[in-house]
Amino acid sequence: MRRSLGIAVVAFAAALWGLDSLIRGPLAKTTTPTTIVFGEHVVLVALTLPFAAAALTAVVRLGWRHVFAAIAIGAGASAVATILYTQALFAHFDFVTPAVLQKTQPIFALLGAMVVLGERPRRSYAIYFVAALVGTWFMGLKH
Repeated sequence: MRRSLGIAVVAFAAALWGLDSLIRGPLAKTTTPTTIVFGEHVVLVALTLPFAAAALTAVVRLGWRHVFAAIAIGAGASAVATILYTQALFAHFDFVTPAVLQKTQPIFALLGAMVVLGERPRRSYAIYFVAALVGTWFMGLKH
C-alpha cells in the first residue's frame, strides 16, 4: 500500500512538472517570475512540512557542511534555476525551447552522475533513456 502511494505521488508530481509551462504561461502577463517562483516554493514547503522535522534532523546529524549544502542546493539552486526557467519562458514567449531544456535536465543529471561520481545505471535504464530522448525530440516538433 505504501509503495503504491509513493508511486502515485511521484506520478502526480511528474504530471505537474510536465504541465508547468502551461501553468506559467498565463501568469506571464500579470506576475513577475520571482513572485511565481516564491509562491511555488511556499506551496512546496507547505506540502512537505510534515516530513521536514525528520529530514532536518537527519541532515543536522551529518554535520554543518551538509546543512549548508542542503540549503544551498535545495533552496538556493532550486530557486535560482526556477526563476531563470520562468524568465526564459516569459522573455520571448517561446515556450518550447525552455521546456525542452528543462525536461532534459534528468538526462544531464544522469550524465553528470556518471562523469563526476562514476555511477552506472542498470542496463534496464536504457529503455527509459531512449524514451526520454524520443520524448524530447517530440517536444521540439512543431506539430
